[in-house]
Amino acid sequence: MNRFKPIAFSFVVSLSVAFVFLMATFAIFAFSSPDGMKDALSTTGSYFGAVSTLAAAVIAAYLYTDWKEPHFVSKIASEQKEIITLTRRMKRNIDAFSLFMRTRKPFYTGLNNGDEFALKYQTLVNTILDDIDDLAGLIKAYEFNFKDDTPHEREHLDRLNTSQGILGELHSVFAEPNPVFGYIDSYPKVKTKVESGELIELYEEILFNMPDYLSKYYSTLARR
Repeated sequence: MNRFKPIAFSFVVSLSVAFVFLMATFAIFAFSSPDGMKDALSTTGSYFGAVSTLAAAVIAAYLYTDWKEPHFVSKIASEQKEIITLTRRMKRNIDAFSLFMRTRKPFYTGLNNGDEFALKYQTLVNTILDDIDDLAGLIKAYEFNFKDDTPHEREHLDRLNTSQGILGELHSVFAEPNPVFGYIDSYPKVKTKVESGELIELYEEILFNMPDYLSKYYSTLARR
């Protein structure tokens, strides 16, 4: 829906108020008796002051709305940029982890929790867990921009909730058992998830699909 420019809207409102009271003043001079003219002008002046105050409030509200909409779009763009930047960092860390899992093998000396392989595995997994926690926090903060009772925002929130759920699944894969204290159980579990392709499906939703639907939502919002 097209909106008046703020200056044009202010001019139209001010001109409308001035025109109405100019007509009222003309009517007083044209039709009032000399005795009643003073009281009529006084009453009209009081009404003019009240209506002028109301008109100023209407103009202020319009100007606020005119400012608020681009501010909201700018805020969405900024927060989406943070989220997408983090997904790119997470992708690099996941790529490093995937390469490690494909090319390195544990030292089968009882899968002790302190050899070079175990320490590298734990470092990579904990880095990914940090990314998951940071990303979940950014998405949660981003969700506060939207309302459940607005249809297109409700749809966007549903998609964000789906991503949050997948982040929760990823977190449980890497964090349970604990990669440090429960390394002996953690590695085989994660290795199975990697080989089955299950992790790849979860990664795709977070690293590719989510940035894509964020960008599409912003494009739709910016064209409104």
